[in-house]
Amino acid sequence: MGVSYRRSNRAKAVLEGRGFRPSFLVKFGTARIRDCLKLLLNPVSQVTASMRPTSLPPPERKAFMNWLMLLGLLCLPASLFSFVEYLRSQRLVQQLSATRLLKIAELRHLGQTNPQAKGANLAQVYGRVVCDRPLVSELSRQPCVYYKSEISWEYDEIECYRRYLNSRGDVAYSERISEGEYQNALRLGSRAKSYPGEMVGKKPGLGYSDSGSFQKRVDPDYSNSFPQKPNPGYPQQLGSPGYPQKSPFSEVSSPQKHYANVYYDPSTGREYLLERETRTRDETLHSVVRQIPFFIEDETGRVRVDPTGAEIEAMSVVDEHIFPGKGPSRFNFNLKRYLSGVRTENRSTRAFIYKEWVIPVDAMAFTMGQVRFEAGDPVIRKPLSGERFMIAPKSPEALLEEQRSNASSYLVGSVVLLGIGIFTVLHLLQSLQPYR
Repeated sequence: MGVSYRRSNRAKAVLEGRGFRPSFLVKFGTARIRDCLKLLLNPVSQVTASMRPTSLPPPERKAFMNWLMLLGLLCLPASLFSFVEYLRSQRLVQQLSATRLLKIAELRHLGQTNPQAKGANLAQVYGRVVCDRPLVSELSRQPCVYYKSEISWEYDEIECYRRYLNSRGDVAYSERISEGEYQNALRLGSRAKSYPGEMVGKKPGLGYSDSGSFQKRVDPDYSNSFPQKPNPGYPQQLGSPGYPQKSPFSEVSSPQKHYANVYYDPSTGREYLLERETRTRDETLHSVVRQIPFFIEDETGRVRVDPTGAEIEAMSVVDEHIFPGKGPSRFNFNLKRYLSGVRTENRSTRAFIYKEWVIPVDAMAFTMGQVRFEAGDPVIRKPLSGERFMIAPKSPEALLEEQRSNASSYLVGSVVLLGIGIFTVLHLLQSLQPYR
């Protein structure tokens, strides 16, 4: 106890630059050590100061609070979702650990000893996939008992927006418009304009109300300047009553926002900006899933598997991007037939994505389900008691290790997201209190 107390006093003395000076500190220099400690702690103090919303200007403070609220609202539900997935993975790990891995001969013996058992005859089987009349997958054209094929269209879409401005030059709201409306607005013309922004200090009689909203400046012709114009669209002469060259309050606060192209809507009397954005999106053109019953065979026999209602983890065999103009595709699909049912206006093709997952014949596969007996032969189906029914081209050991890793990842993610969400909410509540 006394040693810890003396050590804490020594550390405090070093930070304050007084008192205790042992030989190695005298040799290195107490002031130098103190400067190093301050240098290490300086980033932490800067982050803490930046997190305090009262240290930000009002517009940035409002944006900071909005982002903080959004972060808290997203992290807490995400934490709950991650925890639910953790419980789901953990239950699967327990089921995999509790269910026995049996040979086919042991399954037949189970039916002979207790054929009426329902919840107790859950089993795992691992062996080779066998099927007398297999399916043929659409893309890879290989024999299989299950396949899922997808064709997606990746494209660039041009989007046009009209963003209306308020009196301070901020975007009040936006609306999406068509390409024709965008071109019509361009033909009306635009003008560069500066906005005064928010007043640094409000003075009576300068055109601002108590709430800080922009009011019309003292000009009898200002309120009727837009409707009286014979041509409400741009271009207009610089310094017109509706669009003064200089802010009427420039002697109090200089313009804070400047736009090179400002447009005017005569129907609403509002000013707005035009923007075009190119976004990359993808859309599924074709998707199909097919499966049939099959057998799993080992050295002791074979057992029939009915995959209806199973969670199937198939292996990926096709994942290709076919770009237009790069030659013919090896997949024989009439893409025009699929594109005829989707909207193609203002969209340019980037690539067509082909994906396929299969459980091929003669592959080693694992299944876990309930063993039932039909005419004396065992059949693995979906359990009636609600347990998981799984089929995967993996070994039982690999599947168990994968599920354990998933459960650990979900648990860590849930704890981290919960901590971020609680910290964000507490910081938000603290920032709403009067700052002292």
